[in-house]
Amino acid sequence: MDMYEPFIDLLSKCAIFKGIPREQLEGTLTSLNAKLRRYRKGEIIFSLGDRLTRGGIVLEGEVEVGFMDDEANEVNMNHFTAGHQFGNAMACTDIASSPIQMRAVTDCAILYLDFRSLLNSDVPLDLTQQRVAANLIREFAARNVFLNEKVRILSQKRLRARIRIFLAGRPMDADGIVRLPFSKKELASYLGVDRTAFFRELARMRDEGILETGRDYIRVLDAAFLK
Repeated sequence: MDMYEPFIDLLSKCAIFKGIPREQLEGTLTSLNAKLRRYRKGEIIFSLGDRLTRGGIVLEGEVEVGFMDDEANEVNMNHFTAGHQFGNAMACTDIASSPIQMRAVTDCAILYLDFRSLLNSDVPLDLTQQRVAANLIREFAARNVFLNEKVRILSQKRLRARIRIFLAGRPMDADGIVRLPFSKKELASYLGVDRTAFFRELARMRDEGILETGRDYIRVLDAAFLK
């Protein structure tokens, strides 16, 4: 458990361990056969086609999840930083190969968890295991909402409609500012559009007084745009 000590505060805040007291985390990690692994910047964490038998939690650094399109171009789907989880759904299924890949954007540390004890045990789950299982169900529901948004975005023919749906689905402060989870170039990939066309559309919307952009944010000036 000593190796996990620097990450206890982080782990106690992770959704997968919600409702589990700090003093019970050690036993929970043991029951999930937790393994810690470190990766260097640029290293592939897993590739398309790999078999994933464990879910993961990013403890340090940043990772990128994506896939390859039909022309072998890398398409970014999402970025994860410390505290974010990944691969839990695949680890809980019999999927033979991963449809996505992950690489380290920075040096990073990842904690892997084995959920097979929750799914295949003939012994009744204890209270902490029941809590983890319930938290997994909540996570899968949230992931379903995310994927539904992604499908809705990609189904739009007009670029401006894709931007609108993305902004409408993000937290916005009182000044109309939406903080971006990644760079604008990566946002273009997330929206599934050409980067040049994306920046051209942002410029048009700025000139029309609909929004303004900063390094890591988009500010909506015309609230009617989101309706």
